[in-house]
Amino acid sequence: MKFRIIILCFLCLSSLVGCTKDGQFFIGYTSHVTIPSTFGQLLPFSLNTPEITSNAENEFSTNKTAKNRISSIRLNELTLKILSPEAETFSFLNDLEVYISAEGLNEEKIAYNTNIPDNVGNEIICNTIDADLQAFIKKDKFKIRTVFTTDETLAQNVEIEIKPRFLVKAKIKK
Repeated sequence: MKFRIIILCFLCLSSLVGCTKDGQFFIGYTSHVTIPSTFGQLLPFSLNTPEITSNAENEFSTNKTAKNRISSIRLNELTLKILSPEAETFSFLNDLEVYISAEGLNEEKIAYNTNIPDNVGNEIICNTIDADLQAFIKKDKFKIRTVFTTDETLAQNVEIEIKPRFLVKAKIKK
């Protein structure tokens, strides 16, 4: 009888050692673009962020998982905020689209806003597109491209902070 209890305890403990559970965590990035003054130019134009170095490997490790244990990475939120000039708002925008790209991958649309109202203020939370973006975030570097359509001219450059936040779902090792 004692032998069976010992074996049962051993089996329970050994199954717990390699046990995993589903987990989720966020990875956030910050980048900047400058919209040049347009002086009458009311056409769509595109701006790329500098390459963003992915810190995904560190984030995976910190959250007790690894690249091969990721089940999905989706854009949870994308915020644009005007840094300067201080009094500027996004009232000059009509529409915007946001894309992600990385070496060896096709560019993919990840967020947008249409018919942006004149009373929008200096921060926009974009509508996100539900797509698995792990191929991009697992790369060493990626870029964010924004396409802006204005409905007003800009008298001066506008510096914008772009903050994407990704939701990672993975198998977490206990």
